[in-house]
Amino acid sequence: SFSFGGMFAYITASSFVFIQYYGFSPTQYGYLFAFNLFSILVFTSINTRALKYCSALQLLKIMACISCISGLYLAYITYLNLQSSVWLIIGLACFVGVTGSIGANSMANLLRILPKQAGTASGLSVSMQFAMGAVMSYTVSLLFNNNHPAAMSIIICVSACLCLFSLLLTKGSKEYIVSSN
Repeated sequence: SFSFGGMFAYITASSFVFIQYYGFSPTQYGYLFAFNLFSILVFTSINTRALKYCSALQLLKIMACISCISGLYLAYITYLNLQSSVWLIIGLACFVGVTGSIGANSMANLLRILPKQAGTASGLSVSMQFAMGAVMSYTVSLLFNNNHPAAMSIIICVSACLCLFSLLLTKGSKEYIVSSN
C-alpha cells in the first residue's frame, strides 16, 4: 500500500513538475510517462525470471530496498536542488519500475499466507492500496509549491521508506505458514 501511495504521489504531481516547472511539452511528458510505464515492464520481467531462483518474499524485500533507495535518492537530489530533470527521471524510473513487482510479490505472499481467505484478503489489500493512494495524493497536493518537485520527491521517499520498514516489521513467511495451518 505504501508503494502504491508513492506511485499516486508521482501520478498526482509529475505533470505539473515536468510541464510547468521543467518546461516539457505535453507530448514530451507523455513520452516520459510512457518511459516510466516501460520501467514497470522491465522490472516485472526481471521479477518473473528471478522467481525461478528466489522466493516471492525474497524478491519483495529486494524490490522494497530498491524502492527505498530510489526514494532516498529522490529526496537527496531535491535537497541538493539539482536543476536538471535527468536526475529526477532516473530516480522516478527506478521507483515507479519496482511498484508493479512489489504489488505482485505482496499479493503472492498474502495469498500464500491466507489461502482460505483469498478473496477477502485480496479485496482488502487492493482497497488499502487505493486508500493509501488517496492519502498520498492528497498529501502531495497540500505540500505542492510552485510546481517544484520537492513535495513529490518527499512523499515518494516517505512512502518508499514506510514500504520497506513495514515489510521488515512483519514476520517471515515460514512463521506465517506454520501459524496459519
